[in-house]
Amino acid sequence: MDEQDFAVEQVFYESKDKTKVPMYIISLKGAPRNGDTPTILNGYGGFNVSDMPYFSISRLLVVKHFGGFVACANLRGGSEYGENWHMGGMREKKQNVFDDFIAAAEYLIKNKYTNSKR
Repeated sequence: MDEQDFAVEQVFYESKDKTKVPMYIISLKGAPRNGDTPTILNGYGGFNVSDMPYFSISRLLVVKHFGGFVACANLRGGSEYGENWHMGGMREKKQNVFDDFIAAAEYLIKNKYTNSKR
């Protein structure tokens, strides 16, 4: 595999409470967004842990051999944007983490990365 074959983009989508949430999307360069592509959505929002794109042979194989997308949503509760971001996904605000993940899936469908059946 050649690293030049892959693209990583960062997008921001709106969660249920209108908070802008970042997400990284990994694909083959020039991958079509036709709404029918296999997509893996990964998200983790907890314990002040940052979930950023990292090397993963299994993720790259999905992208390379299935022409799919791998999306990494930076849900509240992690450390991506400091302590307020972390606190936004804790205890009584834990629902934000689930809302952020659902909104990520809705963004991917609305923007034709995939569809709800994939």
